[in-house]
Amino acid sequence: MGSGEAELDRVLRDRPDLAPFLDTGADERFFVKNLERFQGDERDAIILSIGYGKDRAGRLPSRFGPLLGLRRRGHGPRALPSFAQLPRRGPRPNVPERDAIADYSDRELGQVVRWIISDGRLRPQDALVREVATELGFKRLGSRIAEAIEAAIGRVRGSGGTEPRRTA
Repeated sequence: MGSGEAELDRVLRDRPDLAPFLDTGADERFFVKNLERFQGDERDAIILSIGYGKDRAGRLPSRFGPLLGLRRRGHGPRALPSFAQLPRRGPRPNVPERDAIADYSDRELGQVVRWIISDGRLRPQDALVREVATELGFKRLGSRIAEAIEAAIGRVRGSGGTEPRRTA
């Protein structure tokens, strides 16, 4: 299994609502293939994604050649250039590492969550929880740590978790 397919499997675990879109039994399901393997596949649209990185001086070379999205049914190829730069995180909030998750206030946990998600990267919930835990200095992710961080994420995203966190 390629890394693209493994990533789709991971996404499905985190987002079961996408299952119909990625159903392997569908006539024209979404798929990810490397360039050598997609020849012969037919879809209404095929988008080729090509990654470029900055050089050591921090510049993005502009020698891209043709970048095309391929469409069938008489429409021919169409250029679909898109160079989006994700926002960079600002300075890390002044939240010191503490010994226990219960030692953090809801405000401090929220500051760290907001800071991490400010880079605009899409992350599954478990990856965000692990990243917050690492930033807080925790080497292992126990259930209390995970629950406190998930509640902070919920408060930040406005999707619940608004009750004050209780400590045992």
